[in-house]
Amino acid sequence: MSPKPHFILLFSFFFYSIIYSQSLKTDTEISQAVQNYEKKLAEGDKKEASRWLNEAATAYWERKEYLKSIEQFKKSLKLNEDLGNQSGLSMIHNNLGMLYSDLRDFETSLFHFQKTLELRRKFKDKPGIQAGLINTAVVLNNLEWYPESIRNLKEALDIAREMNDAEHMRSCYGMLAETYEKSGDAANTMKFFNLYRSFHELVQNSKVQKIEKILEKNSLDMLQLENEKQRQELDLLRAGKEIASKDNQLVSLDNDFQDLYEKSSKKDIMMQLIKEKDEKEKERLNNELVAQKHREQIYLFTTIGSLLLALILGISIYFFYKNAKDKERMNNMLKERSNQIIRQKEEIELQKEVLNETNKLKDKLFSVLAHDLRSPFATLESLMMLYEFKEYDQKQTKEFFLQVRSLSNSTLQTLENTLDWVKSQMNNGYKHEPRLFSLNLLTQEVIEFLSEIAKTKKIELSNEVSEALLAYSDANQIRIVIRNLISNAIKFTNEGGRITISGNFTADDKIAFSVRDTGVGIPEDKIKKLFNTATHFTTQGTQHEKGTGLGLLLSKELVEKNGGKISVESDVSEGTVFTFTLNTISNLVPSN
Repeated sequence: MSPKPHFILLFSFFFYSIIYSQSLKTDTEISQAVQNYEKKLAEGDKKEASRWLNEAATAYWERKEYLKSIEQFKKSLKLNEDLGNQSGLSMIHNNLGMLYSDLRDFETSLFHFQKTLELRRKFKDKPGIQAGLINTAVVLNNLEWYPESIRNLKEALDIAREMNDAEHMRSCYGMLAETYEKSGDAANTMKFFNLYRSFHELVQNSKVQKIEKILEKNSLDMLQLENEKQRQELDLLRAGKEIASKDNQLVSLDNDFQDLYEKSSKKDIMMQLIKEKDEKEKERLNNELVAQKHREQIYLFTTIGSLLLALILGISIYFFYKNAKDKERMNNMLKERSNQIIRQKEEIELQKEVLNETNKLKDKLFSVLAHDLRSPFATLESLMMLYEFKEYDQKQTKEFFLQVRSLSNSTLQTLENTLDWVKSQMNNGYKHEPRLFSLNLLTQEVIEFLSEIAKTKKIELSNEVSEALLAYSDANQIRIVIRNLISNAIKFTNEGGRITISGNFTADDKIAFSVRDTGVGIPEDKIKKLFNTATHFTTQGTQHEKGTGLGLLLSKELVEKNGGKISVESDVSEGTVFTFTLNTISNLVPSN
């Protein structure tokens, strides 16, 4: 069986854009490169200065002096940022990703590969995007973030299929099989392993065929050369035989003919030997393929046997320790009973405090329900009564139902915000579970949820969030924030307006997420009241939509819970933009 694919080997295979220069083996040569960099920098030639830095960095890398290599590449990175050299930035971020991976600093490595991938997507460089996706998947796998790793590998596989690249397809199948195995998905592990094995045989067979063609061509070329040489020699001998007149010369020429025919026979024998050698080489390669398949079968049976043995051993250990745990559990129950009276007393005091907080929450909730939810339902009842006693034509009926739909959507949004806010105020509140997720996909999910509401006002929703952005936050909490901001934008944007949602890296490597509308804007005196926690502030939308004013308070609370900040900028009659920040994985790693 072919050896099981390992990430560390595939990682080096997709070493896509590192620039190899002549190795700077000595300290003197490295020192000279640094001096050349300083000279070119002083002359203002940043492009050449960057090239010398890259040579020094590559030399340090080859000598496994990783920290010095990183230092030089970071200097070069700054120069390329000044030059606006996108290709250079892509190459250097990729090299830094490789270096940090060599140092087992996978969080920082992931950040640089994300940068590389973002730049290559701009160039629409398919081989580069594929390599970036696989490098990112390798790092995610080492971080045990398997769903994101699988998503990257499947996109890389799609590109390999598009380019009809069987060798890269084989590599992607192997990596997917290993990732599914690590994530505990046995069905997909076997599925992708079988695909990997099939493509491995396909690639090996294509290599055998290629070798056969080369041997066949070499043999044919050799035969043609020998025949041409023989023909030329025969022509020369014939010419010499016609000119010669002496008997001894004729005898000599006859001998030459005899020698030539003997040589020709020897050449035939040599050609036969070459053919036999080619046949043996083909037979050897075929035997090697048969042996390889045999090894694969042995590996598969060994793996299944090992799993069965491990399962039997695990069951035995489980029953062995179960009795011991039962005894331990009885002892713990006795201890727990002795502490129970003390805890009950503490719980009574705690419940008293919780009851006081709950009463305060109840009073505020009743205030919100009485003021902001009763009014829409009263309006809805009045509209329905009016519709019952008044005759409408088709146009008026359509307008009536649009008004009812708008009121219903607004009321539903108000109810959701109220429930989310109540949940956040309770003792347990939201369970904070940060993880890595795609901000573009989450945004698209919210847009699809709100698209029908936007259509009623003919408002265009545009998702311009970069596909390379991976945020490290609680995805469910951020979904609530994005939903509130887009809902507010729809509420305060006139018919036919536009709402643009964007997200990009900031200078300090965080993510800035923005919702920009072309709505009515917010006066400066009211902006100060938006995030006031002492009270809630609300106004009606462009079609008289109502709300509790709790949506922005809830959004601010959830953003800050995820380590970010929220802000707002607005021009009356021009529009409003809400912006909040999110962490990436690199924000959790101390800077070098």
